[in-house]
Amino acid sequence: MTGFDPANNAITLNDGSKTTYDILVVNPGLSLRFDKIEGAKAALDDPDAPVASMYTLEGAYKTSLLRANFKGGNAVFTCPTFPIKCGGAPQKILYLSEDTWKKNGVKAKSRLMYFSAPAVMFPPSDEFNQALQATCEGKGIEQFFSHNLVAIDKDKRVASFKHTKSEQIIT
Repeated sequence: MTGFDPANNAITLNDGSKTTYDILVVNPGLSLRFDKIEGAKAALDDPDAPVASMYTLEGAYKTSLLRANFKGGNAVFTCPTFPIKCGGAPQKILYLSEDTWKKNGVKAKSRLMYFSAPAVMFPPSDEFNQALQATCEGKGIEQFFSHNLVAIDKDKRVASFKHTKSEQIIT
């Protein structure tokens, strides 16, 4: 689809033809923009780098392997600026990982950190935010709000974040 004319209940298709509709449901989707994070593409594509994204099939598989093989240390989870494909995905994998590591005895040797570009756990619901924040606190997950991932150095295993208000970079 290349365009739509809601006044006439019509859409223009890729070949230039037009068709009408009685009901139109538009799901535009989102584009993955790993290119906005310096070093992300190289880290995600490197099978030996401990960096993965839940937003691709290959990334979900790599995430599963990383979670299963984690022996302890720093585990960093991120949530980018909204809108994103699934607002709950960053936290879902965080909680699944925490549970896996608790069950296999790795959590005691780990530091779990959640860096969120939004200033809250899950916009726009205060009720959800309070419950999710309490969940993280109960699980010993450190939370860093208003921090957007801007760079990954896969060789040094360093992630850099920019504070969305102060613009300060932290690693």
